[in-house]
Amino acid sequence: MKSLAEIKQLINDNRIDLGAMAPLGAPLIMYVETSGFCNLKCKFCPHYSDPEGLTKDNMSFELFKKLVRDMKSFPEKVELLRYCGTGENLLNKRFSEMVELASREGAAKRQELITNALLLTPEIASKITPFLDRIIISLEGLTDQDYFDVAGMKASKNSNFDVLVRNVSWLHKVKGDCQVHIKCHNHAVNNREKLEKFYEIFRPLTDRVFIENLASIWPEVPAEKSNLGIDAGTRWQTEAISKKVCVQIFKSMLVNANGEVVPCCVDFKRVNKIGDIREQSIVDIWFGTQMRALQERHLCGLKGQTRPCADCTMNDYGDPDNIDDQADQVLSRLKMTSSGNPPLGSTRGAKP
Repeated sequence: MKSLAEIKQLINDNRIDLGAMAPLGAPLIMYVETSGFCNLKCKFCPHYSDPEGLTKDNMSFELFKKLVRDMKSFPEKVELLRYCGTGENLLNKRFSEMVELASREGAAKRQELITNALLLTPEIASKITPFLDRIIISLEGLTDQDYFDVAGMKASKNSNFDVLVRNVSWLHKVKGDCQVHIKCHNHAVNNREKLEKFYEIFRPLTDRVFIENLASIWPEVPAEKSNLGIDAGTRWQTEAISKKVCVQIFKSMLVNANGEVVPCCVDFKRVNKIGDIREQSIVDIWFGTQMRALQERHLCGLKGQTRPCADCTMNDYGDPDNIDDQADQVLSRLKMTSSGNPPLGSTRGAKP
């Protein structure tokens, strides 16, 4: 296992000074949810704790093409296009075509997928790996019973866990230059026997394996409904660090499957809807008044009076960026850009 110092070095390698560079000319990370549906109902996810609060759609190929076209108009190229949201992207039947299109058009410098891998069949793996730089697999247990207890998934004719292992094994064979990472939450490997089993199965099949502590990051969802009843931890820090300014809203935004845009990937109720790519360019949304107004509220110390930000602890539990001490300077630059001046920041050479 890596030490804390090694993990910090891995995370912080070649990061930009976000506080010195914001506002940026383009997002560092563009989250895209091509499907709001999921084949699991994990007990730490809104699909289990608040399914009525979710909007579930599949993004059309035409809408994705528009998004790619819009992204090419940013003053600087987006660093990372990350397929991630509240749903499982592989439930979109045209996902492989979307990945290929984004790669061919150069929508971002890199592309990666976060998936539970249960639908990552050999056919799909062969289609998407040539166009992805990384696939991150989220594991919910080591047995069918684990998947039922954690994700509400009943055992099928074929063992669900065995299917997953076969999918990862095939992915390992066809991945080419695509990096494969697999992560498992601490509830699933809560003793030495399970931990050793996890490493024994997946270390030979992946480039990196991680254990993450479950952390209560979903705002407006009670902690007891989002962490399986165990103590929440931090993803890599020794303790949570309370931050008054959200860094997510200065480096990323999420495009939902129906085209609605929110500044943060945990705003599953879309409280801070800042635009809609069916009606606007993603570039205009990034530089738009709604995004700027939210950023200004945080910089002025009003996070605690803003929904859902007041109850959000995602940054506190694991994001290494912190711009609290630079809030006044960022606010000053933000007001300059809001007055019609070009963005001062640069994302070049950055690594999210």
